[in-house]
Amino acid sequence: MSAVVSDTLFMRLETSAATGTPAGAPVLARLRYEASDPYAVTVAFCQDGTVPAEWRFDREMLVEGLRRPLGEGRVRFRPRWSGHRHELCITLLGSEDEDAGRRAVITAWAPPLMAFLNRTFAAVPGGEERTGLDSFLARVLAEG
Repeated sequence: MSAVVSDTLFMRLETSAATGTPAGAPVLARLRYEASDPYAVTVAFCQDGTVPAEWRFDREMLVEGLRRPLGEGRVRFRPRWSGHRHELCITLLGSEDEDAGRRAVITAWAPPLMAFLNRTFAAVPGGEERTGLDSFLARVLAEG
């Protein structure tokens, strides 16, 4: 499998999440999905032509996060509806050691995000994900 799906979306880094009024700075996000790593979506957050942060998210969690809150640890997803606008809120928490208490909330408009995710499922349908680990495990069990 060598399929690659990529897209560039504008997301928003929220600066006033505590007020309940979404406001913030636009963030360019480059999304990349590779069939060779079928469970992950890599998102490179770009600013001024540089990539200060790159995160890897579970593809199914992105889809499910559009429906209900989920996640634990350093990454949380939750849907948000504002009038007719459906968004995914991604909360990224700082590590306990280095950035205790720090967090970023990034929102993505659901329609273009879902369009990207639909293209990833067209490339590798859910339940048909395969990794090199599958063939390795088959060889180990066959020779054991």
